[in-house]
Amino acid sequence: MSFPNLFLPSRTGLALFGGDRACLAVATWAAARAFLGRTGATRERASHLIAVDAGNAFDPYIISDVARAAGEAPEQWLARVRIARAFTLHQLDVLVAERLPALCGDGNPVLLLSLLDLFGDEAVPTVEARRILRRILWTLQDLVKRRCPVLVACPDPGRPTSWEGSLLPPLRRLASWILHVQAAGDGSYVVTRERPTPATWRWTRLSHPAMGEAPDAPV
Repeated sequence: MSFPNLFLPSRTGLALFGGDRACLAVATWAAARAFLGRTGATRERASHLIAVDAGNAFDPYIISDVARAAGEAPEQWLARVRIARAFTLHQLDVLVAERLPALCGDGNPVLLLSLLDLFGDEAVPTVEARRILRRILWTLQDLVKRRCPVLVACPDPGRPTSWEGSLLPPLRRLASWILHVQAAGDGSYVVTRERPTPATWRWTRLSHPAMGEAPDAPV
């Protein structure tokens, strides 16, 4: 399976995936391919991939599909994924700001899914939510400084929200890679890289909706 060179030249920094909800699958696929498989003769696999799921969005079948496409045993890849799920904004605060730095250790990569979803909880006062937002952003910034690879998937909320305006600009400033994902009507995915170098790929669905094969060159 061909895998487009979305951000693989470096194994550190923050990659921000946006667009429709297909960005969750593409970010998971990218994390599996980049950090669980062998990505080059001189590169070692990550010992673990830390997946923080804030929207019940983590799909283990994507990991399995990428492993099979790489000719490896899915259970070996899945055994190296550590999943932490948050169902409330306060749980997300604890997972990211308090537990995540220790889980990353000396550089384990992080996959953070649906970061915006829980900020719409009207039961959390705005002042408290903004405090949590600051703590999460500080933590992600610290992880980047520690050279921990971080992939953040933030699907468009579908309606205007103040939290999108509060969270995405700081993330965009922190990100070394910015990618936009859009599901096309023919079953493929269009991935546009805004940073560092603009490029666009189209992936065609295979056995799983998140799977696809990139052409030899960007489209």
